[in-house]
Amino acid sequence: MLHMTTHLIRRGARYSIRRRIPSDLVAFYGKVEIQRALGTSDRREAERLVRAVGAELDAEFDAARATIKAKRGALPASLDNEEATQSNAAPAPQPWTGYADTLEELEYEEESGRQQLQEAYAEEDADEQAEKLLQAFRRAGVTLPHFQPEKDAPAGAGTHSRGLGLSALADQWAEERRPDKRTISIMRRVVRAFEELVSATPVAKIEPRHVVAFKDALLKAGQTPVNTNKYLTNLSTLLNFAALNLLAPANPARGVKVQVSRRAKEKRRPWTAVELNQLFAGPVHAAGERPRAGAGDAAYWLPLLGLFTGARLEELAQLRPEDVREVGYQDAAGAQCSAWVLNIADRGEGQEVKTASSRRSVPVHAELIRLGFVNFAQAAHEASQSRLFHELRPDTMGAESGNWSKWFGKYKRAQGITDAAVVFHSLRHTWKALAREAGIPEDVSDAITGHTNGSVGRAYGGAYPLRPLVEAMGRYRVAGVSLP
Repeated sequence: MLHMTTHLIRRGARYSIRRRIPSDLVAFYGKVEIQRALGTSDRREAERLVRAVGAELDAEFDAARATIKAKRGALPASLDNEEATQSNAAPAPQPWTGYADTLEELEYEEESGRQQLQEAYAEEDADEQAEKLLQAFRRAGVTLPHFQPEKDAPAGAGTHSRGLGLSALADQWAEERRPDKRTISIMRRVVRAFEELVSATPVAKIEPRHVVAFKDALLKAGQTPVNTNKYLTNLSTLLNFAALNLLAPANPARGVKVQVSRRAKEKRRPWTAVELNQLFAGPVHAAGERPRAGAGDAAYWLPLLGLFTGARLEELAQLRPEDVREVGYQDAAGAQCSAWVLNIADRGEGQEVKTASSRRSVPVHAELIRLGFVNFAQAAHEASQSRLFHELRPDTMGAESGNWSKWFGKYKRAQGITDAAVVFHSLRHTWKALAREAGIPEDVSDAITGHTNGSVGRAYGGAYPLRPLVEAMGRYRVAGVSLP
């Protein structure tokens, strides 16, 4: 049998497709090749998927050419073909409309993977590209109303260049790139942080020294080197956009980052039973303390929820009382049953999720019900609280869990848990490890934690049915740990 394996590559245990972007579309995409995970380690399945994804890419390339052709009529005839293609280069819809889902395919919480992908989307040669475009327009005698060299700018003409602020730039970027809601929110958070920690300097006047000052201020504010680089990468994306659209002479954030040691990039590891016992023997769970810095009841419930749901900290921090609800389903015999679930979504004010797969219903474990979590949520609902953990206060970056996470780090160290590889997010790794021990299928485990492995087939069928999730949660056990 003839196997068509063109463009199929293997990265580690899993397969991906790698396609060179046609030369006439390189300027359109801003890169020379596309790689996409196929989400499988099975060779035959990969050979099937690579053909399907290859056909999708062919259609995408055709759509890109149609977009360029539709815009080319507005160009002056004196531009040569290469300059015309570059001058009409609109951002490719696929990399940005699927931005969050693509990040999730590379294990979103894996910091190095996220950093590499974000840097791949940031056009590092933005200043050179912008200068080349500007020269092309000048040779053609085209006047650009949205950009004038400073020496030629008439009085009061700085609105579109020298006077444009980061917030307005973020609006333009969002309007053109069309990213998902969460990506826009993250970018606005970066803008807000820059303006608060450095200044509201107009985009055209931001210099490398401002970016370095931003880096230093983030580190001083307690951000880790990895998180600081995330802020810098997103800022660089905005400033690249400004340079490519001739709103700034260059990207001053290019190359500015914190050197992160290999150890800092290592994966978090699961909590051990010994460490969990140390945590739950602390004053919050053993003596009923509700420290103000730990946001009262959040200090008690968030670690337990992390252990028994595998949810991300920010997902739990933004829960509303009404997100804890009882829903019906049919068991294997067709009988009507009900279960309490956490509804993790982005429908409420200020709520965000990382990807489409993060929107999910997570069955409430029997241990959480025994400890009184459902009663706690109902009491919060009766009190008309807008948030389940209403004492949480967002940090300066707007993260609901930001300040609480700092408190938790100090608290767990005070209980003798000093390994830097063990943090709140490690509870998510703990859940996955214990789920494997319990024999919970990977697709069910992923549905509960909001992961996706990038498999094309998993995109079909809608929301995961509740029954297998409830059954899986019933098999989940935390052995050797004394709970409150």
